[in-house]
Amino acid sequence: MVIASPIGIVAEHTRSIDLARKIADAGVRVLLHLPRRVALPDRIQRVERVATPTDIAFECGVVLASIRNSDAFKALVVGTPERAGLGADMQPGSILVDLAVRRPRELQALLGLLGTRGIALADAAVVRTGAVDPGSAPDTVLVGGFPDAVDQITGVLGLIGPVTMTGRLGSAHTTAAVEAYATLAKRAAAAEIDALARALGVLVATAAFADCQSNDVDDELELHHRFEIAQHMAQDHGLDPRTVAHFEGVGLHSVLQTPTVERRYLLP
Repeated sequence: MVIASPIGIVAEHTRSIDLARKIADAGVRVLLHLPRRVALPDRIQRVERVATPTDIAFECGVVLASIRNSDAFKALVVGTPERAGLGADMQPGSILVDLAVRRPRELQALLGLLGTRGIALADAAVVRTGAVDPGSAPDTVLVGGFPDAVDQITGVLGLIGPVTMTGRLGSAHTTAAVEAYATLAKRAAAAEIDALARALGVLVATAAFADCQSNDVDDELELHHRFEIAQHMAQDHGLDPRTVAHFEGVGLHSVLQTPTVERRYLLP
């Protein structure tokens, strides 16, 4: 697939550098905006760091945004008193892809605003399937949105990893949140099994429990964030989030820190 115009990435963390590298390795020019505090590890061929999101909006027909905080994402799209947002700067016919995990109704609120400018909105979630090294399995990319927009960005997102289409706008984020809930539930169950086995003097569960631990602190944080979004989604549907998940008394341990820090995913 030939991609004529550069791809824009507006992000706030180092993980986006890996996404930019994958797209650039396919021969596509990437314009990358990161906060000043985030340093590029080295010069990456075909990846150009730009000073502002506006530099990306004017030149890129597809912009990937990875901003976790919803208020910050809204400010990026709508703008602030100090600067215009991507919704004003991007050209008609452009597509904005939200890579963070958000509630569908938050995206719907932005969809109307962008639609008046002829800018499409889609959501995507990159699900890491292995460590970042040449021999690992490629990431899976979940994509949701209206068919026309999804069709246009599939080729770009396919440079990151295999693409799975999930349906309407917000469905990729919802799928990612459900996946996070299922993973946390598995970890919680493994922790209880391990605790019970130890109480009974049985150690065979230890290896299985170790397999449930994350190898990356950022993955732990992202998983926790997606779990919180899953709780918010439950509230949006009129459910008590405690009926979705209540891990009271269950400790999720991180093996990455010394001394071991116990992380509890408890509801207030």
